[in-house]
Amino acid sequence: MRGLYHMASQRRARHGHEGRPVKAEGPPPPSSPWEFRFRAFVSFIIYFVGFSAGWAIDGMLGGAGVPTYVLLGRRWGGAGIHAIAAIIAAFAVAGFLMRWWGSSYHQAGVVFGRRIETGTLTASGPYRYVRNPLYLGSMLQAVGISALGPPPATALILIAFTAFIYRLIFLEERQLRATQGDAYARYCAQVPRLVPRLRPGMLLETGQRPNTLYGFVTELGSFGFAVWLSYLGFVNPDERSRTFIALFYVAIALFIVGGVLNRRMSAAASARR
Repeated sequence: MRGLYHMASQRRARHGHEGRPVKAEGPPPPSSPWEFRFRAFVSFIIYFVGFSAGWAIDGMLGGAGVPTYVLLGRRWGGAGIHAIAAIIAAFAVAGFLMRWWGSSYHQAGVVFGRRIETGTLTASGPYRYVRNPLYLGSMLQAVGISALGPPPATALILIAFTAFIYRLIFLEERQLRATQGDAYARYCAQVPRLVPRLRPGMLLETGQRPNTLYGFVTELGSFGFAVWLSYLGFVNPDERSRTFIALFYVAIALFIVGGVLNRRMSAAASARR
């Protein structure tokens, strides 16, 4: 939800003569709750426990650990399995593109920062359609990734991940309402929380331009997972293939590299300010 917009009535109060966003005046923001500061780790735990418990439950129910996407598609044979695999790959690609778009409108260090950013609201890019494009992208990728496990794992991951995403959203909204007041309330009335509107909200565009290179570097991990599932969906729908397994480790490596590069860019940006 970082990098949000403000309403037209707020622009003169919060922007200089050249329209550049500036930080809001007022007391410093409160410290961020632990679940926000460690949200990447909590997400990993959700996936790990969800898959582990899901396979265990599936075994107790007499299942053979067959992935959800295979169960959904095999009634139509191999073509059906391939079609469902392509659908979950499309979810993963859409999630990456949504996160890339949203991350491109943030300054270095914001996306994976450990503090809820509430000082600046910006009316640009995907935030005119949905208040939380990054969380929406994560949920789209969760649909694709969770379908690799048996149905109990898919259900556990989606339920836990959705609950966690809403917990993060409510934490951010509480601080934004406290610091931005009526401007943020009017913004919420214009732009939905997670289901995008078809047309942009009636908000004043601040002229902020996306930094697509920074956005892509920030989202190297989600790019890796999109490629991983794309191989399954568009090349070989067998989750046991060596290439598919190798691409999983590549995705993990890209996530780590993206985190390291993001911290370095954040440090460089802080040094320039």
